[in-house]
Amino acid sequence: MDEESGKSIKSLRALAAAEGECRRCPLYRDATQVVPGEGPTAVDFMLVGEQPGDKEDLAGKPFVGPAGRILDSALKDAGIAREDTFVTNAVKHFKHEMRGKRRLHKRPNNYEIERCKIWLERERALVKPSTIIALGATAVRSPGRPASGEPSGWHQPRPRRSRP
Repeated sequence: MDEESGKSIKSLRALAAAEGECRRCPLYRDATQVVPGEGPTAVDFMLVGEQPGDKEDLAGKPFVGPAGRILDSALKDAGIAREDTFVTNAVKHFKHEMRGKRRLHKRPNNYEIERCKIWLERERALVKPSTIIALGATAVRSPGRPASGEPSGWHQPRPRRSRP
């Protein structure tokens, strides 16, 4: 699928179906399934993580494993209902390596991130978030993010300074 045909996708359901057919990079071969973004359209916050983990790959839903528990806790502390956010990942298939019987996370490379660009951009166009929050280095590096200084709606949290 190219960027022009991606623009013909008009719903999150159709987008998820197209993502499920994706063969733009080799990650689909070892993943159990695609993990599309999830949440309502027209939200204030789109939360973008790196990639699905083992639990997400098995469930087909984003942020349902250990990272999801941390995210849920952080959202609760911030007074934000998860149901009022759209959660997704920069890469839609789980990249891993086998260690014995365990599937351990392996960071996606630039090529894999670039190949998923079309999906993240289409989600962004359909959801129309007022703010996009990048959760982790891969999300920050994901293509489609405007150049530094350009108004965009992207927000990268700054480290908190400790007070003396």
